[in-house]
Amino acid sequence: MGEAPADYPEFAAARSGPLLRTACEKSSSPAPSTAGHRVPGARVAEVLRSHLPHGGTVSDLNAGDGLVQLVYDDGRGRNMVEVDAQYDMTAALAGHMGCAGVEGDCEATTLADGTKVKKVKGPSEKGGPAVVWLADILYPDGRRVTAREVNSYAESAPVTRPRPALGMDELLTIARDRRYFTG
Repeated sequence: MGEAPADYPEFAAARSGPLLRTACEKSSSPAPSTAGHRVPGARVAEVLRSHLPHGGTVSDLNAGDGLVQLVYDDGRGRNMVEVDAQYDMTAALAGHMGCAGVEGDCEATTLADGTKVKKVKGPSEKGGPAVVWLADILYPDGRRVTAREVNSYAESAPVTRPRPALGMDELLTIARDRRYFTG
């Protein structure tokens, strides 16, 4: 994989350390209650679109609270890009932020602040030849963002390009953007 984004030096440290740390690290201070909170779809769409390379086109935008799917075409073929932003996911994801049982290339680590980072390049869950790239971030306070893309306009559709338009570092940058949870 390439170098870690300069804005996130913790990724460089995570890459040089073990792929998976099994100790569960907890935040020392309780997070404010976010029960019932949802991230507005309009905000998720705005943040995602701000990260897409200029010069491409966006179509098939589907936005709901916490989840946005769109098709991005940089002129080399359409691919689906999706972002899911959620609160209170710590308990639901217990034991799922590692690579056990994951098909494809998977790397998981826990950063010094307790943030869990999982990166996957693997086959589509829907079968077929499409490849899915995923960056999954779980913060110690339970906020979670996943950014994923497929080298097709839909997971079950024919492949439209050899690899997705965005690199893994770009997906990590999208997933690490804290603007999903502000405003």
